Amino acid sequence: MFRTKLAVYTRDEKVDPVGACVGLRGQRVKNIVRELNNEKVDIIRLGLEHQDFPDQRLGARPAQVF
Repeated sequence: MFRTKLAVYTRDEKVDPVGACVGLRGQRVKNIVRELNNEKVDIIRLGLEHQDFPDQRLGARPAQVF
């Protein structure tokens, strides 16, 4: 079973980037999950601390950053 990680960011402080991707009652993310054959999707807010992103957001085994 796979799990997709989607990091989102916005320059507009009035916009919630995670909420914008999830959509009303989760409809936007449901469409994405359906297209991915019901693969799990984690939507994560990407902050200004990009160097901490793999360690804090992806779990015990951080991704290798190229």
